[in-house]
Amino acid sequence: MSAPTLVRQEAGTGAGLPVVVAGAGSRGLAAAEALLDAGVDVVVVEAADTVGGLARSVQLWGLPHSLSSPGLAVAAAPPVVAQWLDLSGGHVERTRARHALAARGHRPRVPRRSTEVLSPVAGTGALWAELARRLRARGALVLTGTTATGLHVQDGGLAAVRVQDASGSRLLACRGVVDALPTHRRLLPPGSVAVASSRDAHLVHLLVEAPDGAVVGPRAHDVTAAAPEPRVRRLTSARAWRPRTLASTRGAVLRAELAAPGDELAAMDDAALRRLVLSELPALGVPGPVRVLDDVVLRLPASLPLTAEEAGGAPLPGLVRVEDGPVAGAGDGLPAARAAVQRLAVPVR
Repeated sequence: MSAPTLVRQEAGTGAGLPVVVAGAGSRGLAAAEALLDAGVDVVVVEAADTVGGLARSVQLWGLPHSLSSPGLAVAAAPPVVAQWLDLSGGHVERTRARHALAARGHRPRVPRRSTEVLSPVAGTGALWAELARRLRARGALVLTGTTATGLHVQDGGLAAVRVQDASGSRLLACRGVVDALPTHRRLLPPGSVAVASSRDAHLVHLLVEAPDGAVVGPRAHDVTAAAPEPRVRRLTSARAWRPRTLASTRGAVLRAELAAPGDELAAMDDAALRRLVLSELPALGVPGPVRVLDDVVLRLPASLPLTAEEAGGAPLPGLVRVEDGPVAGAGDGLPAARAAVQRLAVPVR
């Protein structure tokens, strides 16, 4: 990847420079859109090879599966729903989402509450890919495979962001920075100390069917465990999320999110993780034996933050953080991102 001349360190100072958005997850892309709306040049840097962060999707067995919540509540803020429908081209499946709680490892009861949900047919990742495409069409530079590694301060002001990509390390000159990275990866002013920890996410996807041809999976969209055991903390049923698409399909896709202290899960191979999930399915609303037709294990290193503290160094003018909270487009994250970047719409140096 060649260095973009638009943001070379010697390109100048002040209002002629772009704002750098670190992180092309849903919040980062929402912030970039807000800056473009305000007439500000934007450069988005993303360490992964694709946009969306944990809101992206993966293709499994001919169907997109979102790494996070695969739907948006119909009761969300009207502007958010409108943008969700616009980005999806109106291709959504409307279902009534149900959430169940498995207390102390016991099989969950029938869910007591439900919410109407819009689930994009192409997966939530397609929405963020479309938003990134629109941002590029409007002049934004969206760099994937590029990691923001630190801030460069000159004469007491924020002057650039240091990034690393396949071509090496360089500085991107900027007039401000929006930090939309996860809490444990935040960009800190020089002299600040970050005390942060995170844990790996382990996602086990099972393509299953019942030996007798019965419907497989819990009645709820999501089942969450409320005790240290089982280690499957959340089970998602693709059949519940996509009832029309999978109405005539015998098999089902179950996604299990695992959590355990220390390195217990990291030390287990894929086959062991699969056996663990199968042993805990009955407690999560999947009674009886199931036949595993195929499985895919995804390991997302350091993706789940635990705690973070920052000490030392005064707040740096020109640095704005899009705080952790609801995912933009799935609640109030979008207006929050817009509000956070308003003061970067004017020169800050």
